[in-house]
Amino acid sequence: MKIEVSAETFERLQRHSEPLVDTAESVIIKLLDSYEARKGAKMTIGTERQDDSRSDVPTKVAEPHDLRGFQKEVWELVIEPMPTKSFTLRDVYARETSLAKLRPHVKELRASIRGTLEKLRDRGLIEFIDNQGTYRKNR
Repeated sequence: MKIEVSAETFERLQRHSEPLVDTAESVIIKLLDSYEARKGAKMTIGTERQDDSRSDVPTKVAEPHDLRGFQKEVWELVIEPMPTKSFTLRDVYARETSLAKLRPHVKELRASIRGTLEKLRDRGLIEFIDNQGTYRKNR
């Protein structure tokens, strides 16, 4: 399959991807997921949030089974097995070897992990608690 996009569109896609982790398909899936979540949030009333123009507020809280790629691996191999709801970035780094085995080509694994934690936070699966790198699972 060949996908042709303009240089401007390609630059925009690059801003939403994780270097050395995402494929063109995974970036498109993320964009579709985001679009569908926002579209669904506009029509849904109840426990899900209504459409909010701020990008840092999730429009729909994700479910772990909705995750794909590196986000799914970080969730299933690192965060979900944590024995308590609260955990630190140091706790995550202590479990990074399982991710390194799956992604040996990723040179900046810790940076990818931090970016993924932000994405999981944006999807409502975890919360950022303080400036000492403390998080809390919402699931």
